[in-house]
Amino acid sequence: MSNHLNRLVDMAVTDIDEIDDSLGLRFNGCTFRSFTEHTCSVPLSSLVGSFVRSVSYASEQELSIAFSNGGTLSVSLAPHHYTGPEAFVAEFSDGICVVQ
Repeated sequence: MSNHLNRLVDMAVTDIDEIDDSLGLRFNGCTFRSFTEHTCSVPLSSLVGSFVRSVSYASEQELSIAFSNGGTLSVSLAPHHYTGPEAFVAEFSDGICVVQ
């Protein structure tokens, strides 16, 4: 799974939305939606225009995405934090879908 998520590297954030208990990030090449607890080290709106520098994945622990503006988004993968049936969905423009 982490190999597919590494495809986010060098993609730019083009839009962010928070609806109900979910967080959505649109990249140039991927749509990402999280349905679990998340924290960001900078204001979420400051991620727009920044690029993904790295992705770190630890099963049932955390997905961490580091951005070119110095911000880091951390998404909990602990099952008890889920507000939906999964922690996140990443849908790439070429049809690949990653679900945790």
